[in-house]
Amino acid sequence: MKKGLYVLMCLLVLALVPATVFAEVASNYDDLSRIYDEHMNTDYGQIDINGKEVHWYTEDGMIEYRVDGEKVGYASPGDKDATIWLIAPYVDVVLSNVGGVGSGDEASAYTSAAGKTSRLVMQNLIIPAAKSRAEKKSAAARKALKMARTFGSSVYWENVDFDNNGEEGDLYGATIGMAWDNDNVSYGFMLPYDYLDFDSFDANRIGIVGFGQYNLELSETLSATFTGHLNYSYTDFDFDNADDDDINMGGGGVGASITLDKDLFVVTTGISYLYNKDDSNLDNDDQHLIKLGVNAGVRNGENGVVNVYGVWTSDITDYDNDPDTDEDYYEVGFEGSYNLSDAFGMTIGYKKVLELEDFDSDQVYLGSIWKF
Repeated sequence: MKKGLYVLMCLLVLALVPATVFAEVASNYDDLSRIYDEHMNTDYGQIDINGKEVHWYTEDGMIEYRVDGEKVGYASPGDKDATIWLIAPYVDVVLSNVGGVGSGDEASAYTSAAGKTSRLVMQNLIIPAAKSRAEKKSAAARKALKMARTFGSSVYWENVDFDNNGEEGDLYGATIGMAWDNDNVSYGFMLPYDYLDFDSFDANRIGIVGFGQYNLELSETLSATFTGHLNYSYTDFDFDNADDDDINMGGGGVGASITLDKDLFVVTTGISYLYNKDDSNLDNDDQHLIKLGVNAGVRNGENGVVNVYGVWTSDITDYDNDPDTDEDYYEVGFEGSYNLSDAFGMTIGYKKVLELEDFDSDQVYLGSIWKF
């Protein structure tokens, strides 16, 4: 009875306090951290954030939060991080949890370590860019000699912009990979590194992807591949106005593709499933992705090739307390490659992300291949 009266009194007090007593504007983690320190580290209260009414009160040792009257979840008293991650999506603040899987926010999931790994696997293993005629001959010779081959050696710059809150950042990265071919089986690894420079934090992210691939020749022009991989990444965060943090993430996946190679043009289409989990200790700390993609390449002479590609991604994870968000998006891009010698080649490309609400991404990358 006393517990019910206490809750009723808290709700009555909140109802009588004008919503405009405290009105704040937040666009990132730092803003929410300041608002929590100044107004929200209490047993009950009310505040307006970005035009959304946030209420909270204590029940059974936990604090229940409501946004515009909708219950969004609980956090322990004094747990600022849990509170911020809980209410952020409901007050239109994107928290770029780029160290793990994105915590249920689709834009953050794209920028996250899981998103980066899924793109590396899809575009280097499942639907790789078509090789030039010279590179195709060189790869066949190296396979016959059982020599290692390098691939995916690239440097990129990407600008991302979370339109709904003003958070903007630049990502700089490089990836190198090696593979060995033995009859119909290939295996190898990729080592991606990223430096992330955002408005409210910067971070260093490093990972490893190990893979195995079975190649099946169906005819002179048609082939299929089946791929499995395991991956791990580590991200070290440096927040501007919060404690530093680090996140580990691991996972794996499978994929299959089919390629039609008619010499002048090459078309590859494929599908992949990827699962990742991080140690952020948040409710939404794992992710299931399905990707469908196609790459079309046109060869120019012996040394040149132009590729265009498109990839559709669907996040099929059942997230907890998930506000209405996009469930899929598209990546489209093109690249041109040219072999400068038997041992060295260059690639330049551009990629754009489509259909992610309140999010823009443009990537430019410069790649090179050293054969040794």
